Amino acid sequence: MIFMYINSSGTVTLVMIGGGPRALGILERVLAQAPEMLENEPAGLSIHIVDPYPPGGGHVWREDQDPHLLMNSRASDVTIFTDDTFTGSGPVRRGPSLAEWAQGEGAQAVANAPELAAECARIASDPRRFASRRLNAHYLHWAFEQVTGAAPEGVAIEHHAALAQRITGSDGNWLVTLDDGTHLPANLLVATVGHVVPEIDERAARWSEHARRHGLIHIPPSHTQDADLDVLSAGEDVLVEGMGLAFVDLVSLVTEGRGGRFREGESGSLEYEPSGKEPVIWDGSGRGVLYQSKKSATLEGPRPVLQHLTLAKLESLYSERGPLSFDDDVMDLVECDVYAAVADAGLPTEGRSRYQRLREANQPLSAHRCETAAEVEKAVVDYTPDNLEYSVNSSNQETAIVFDVLLKAHVFLSEHLPVDWLDEPSRRQFPAYWNWLFSFHASGPPPHRVRQILALHRQGVVRFVGPSMWIRPNETGFAAGSRDCSADVPAVESRILVQAHLPKPLAGHGGDRLQAQLVDDGLASVDTRTGKLAIDRATYRVLDHSGRAHETFWAAGPHTAEDPVGAFARPGIDASIFRYNDRVAGQIWETVGADEVRKARVSSANASA
Repeated sequence: MIFMYINSSGTVTLVMIGGGPRALGILERVLAQAPEMLENEPAGLSIHIVDPYPPGGGHVWREDQDPHLLMNSRASDVTIFTDDTFTGSGPVRRGPSLAEWAQGEGAQAVANAPELAAECARIASDPRRFASRRLNAHYLHWAFEQVTGAAPEGVAIEHHAALAQRITGSDGNWLVTLDDGTHLPANLLVATVGHVVPEIDERAARWSEHARRHGLIHIPPSHTQDADLDVLSAGEDVLVEGMGLAFVDLVSLVTEGRGGRFREGESGSLEYEPSGKEPVIWDGSGRGVLYQSKKSATLEGPRPVLQHLTLAKLESLYSERGPLSFDDDVMDLVECDVYAAVADAGLPTEGRSRYQRLREANQPLSAHRCETAAEVEKAVVDYTPDNLEYSVNSSNQETAIVFDVLLKAHVFLSEHLPVDWLDEPSRRQFPAYWNWLFSFHASGPPPHRVRQILALHRQGVVRFVGPSMWIRPNETGFAAGSRDCSADVPAVESRILVQAHLPKPLAGHGGDRLQAQLVDDGLASVDTRTGKLAIDRATYRVLDHSGRAHETFWAAGPHTAEDPVGAFARPGIDASIFRYNDRVAGQIWETVGADEVRKARVSSANASA
C-alpha cells in the first residue's frame, strides 16, 4: 500500500537523480508510454532531472572534452533510440544512430563549430569511424531536446543544474535536498547517477599518503578527462597501472594532446613525431597487454544462436552437479557456443583459435618467463601486432562471429544466469570476472589507437613493464615490475604513479556520499556480491536495509548491482538496455495509475477546490 501526499494540482512528481545517458534512456521510455497512459491519468506527471551537468550527456559525456578522446564504439554502432527489433512492451520511437545524426541533424547542429562540422563530414563518408566523445555529447544533448520537446500535454519536465545531497522520507513521500538549497518533494524517485566518483580505496589511499609524505605524485583511479595530467613533465618517467581504455586516453592526451603527430611512414608502419613535451610512460597490468582492438569485420550471414549457453542446459548441469563453477561450467558453455558458431559458418576450426579458448586467450603471456627487461617488452610487442592484424582484417568472418556470440552471451548472462545456482567462489567472482574477460575480447580501443601505441613504443615514449605487475612504494618514489620476470630484472622506479582505470563504484562508506547517506539511514543497502547499491534485478527497485524493495524508488546503471549493459547500444539487435529502461518506465506509470495513488490525487484536488 502506498500512502502518497500529492500537491494541490493532483500531479504526481518524479525526481530523476542524474541526467546522463541512462537517465535519458529511461526518460525516453517514460515519455514514449505517456500518451497511452495519460488517457486515463489526465492529471499528469511532473519530472525533475537533477544533474549539475547538461542533461543527456551528464558528467562523463559532457561537451567540453578534449577532441583527442574517442569513443570505443563505431558511430554506426551507437544509438539512444529503439527500432523495429525492439520487443519491450512500450511503443517504438525511432531516431537516428550517431552516424545518421552526424549526416543530418548533427551536421546542422554543429555547423558553427568547424572542428565538429569536419568530424561530421568524416563520419558521413565513413559511418564506421570512431567519433569523439564530445561529438557524442552533442548527440546526446540533441536527443534529450528531441525527446523532451515531444513530451505530450500533461507531462512537465524541468532540469536542475545542481547536485543531489540528501534523500529523506518514505515510499511515495520523498524529499530530495540539492546543494543549491532547493528542496524537491517527490512521489517517485529514479537514481541514475552513473559512474560516480567514490572515495579512493584502501590501496590507493596508502599510495596517496605515501606520495604526500615524500613529495611525490599519485593520481588515483579516475576518469582520465578529470585527472590533472599537467603534473606529468616532459621526459620524466611515469609509472602507469592499467592497459585498458583509461590508459589509451591518457596516452592520447600526453602525446597528440601536447602537439605530437602521427604519420604513415614509407615502410607502411606508423611513425610518431614528438613535440618534446611527452613524459616516458612505463605501463603494465595484470594481463600485461592491451585490450583486443575493436573488430573491423561485419557479420555477413545470419546472427549465431546460442546452442549451449541456455537456461535448459544450466538447469540440467545444476541438477546433475549442484552449484556450478562459473569458470569451469559456464565458461565451457560459452566456449562451446563460440566453436559451434564458427563451425556452423563453414569456417576452419582446426586447432581451435585463441578466440575459441577464451580463458586461455585472456592471459596471452601466461606461459612467458622473461629473464631481461628487453624480453618483457618484446613479448608484449610481439603479441600486439598479431592481435591487431586479426582484429582489423575486414574479411575475417571469424572475428565477427566471435564478437556476436560474446555479445549474445553477455546479454544472456546479465538477464538469465541464476546467480543462486553458482557456487560460493563463483558468486563472488561473477559478474566481475566475466566483465573483465568480455571487455578484453569485445570492448577494446579503436584499432588505430593500438597502432599509435606501438609507434610510441618505437619512439621510446611508451615502455612496457609486463604482466602480473607489482607496485611498491619506497623512500624515493614507487617501484614496479613483473612477477613473471626473473628476480634479476631491475625494477622500474619513478616519483609519479598513475592508476589508469576507473574507480570501483561503492554504495556504502568509501563510496558516493548520497548513496552512503541512503545506506546509513536504512533507505538503501549494499549488495554483498558487488559492493554496489542493492536492487531487485527484476524490477530495478532499490532494496532497503531489510531487503525490502521500495515501491516508488528505482535505480539503474553502473552504480547499482545491475550487471553492466551500457547506456546506449547498437541498432537493430533488440538491445537489452532498451527493454530494461522500458520496464522501469512501465512500473512508473503503473504506480501513477495505482488505485491508492488515484485516490490521493482526487483527495488532493478536492481539498484545493
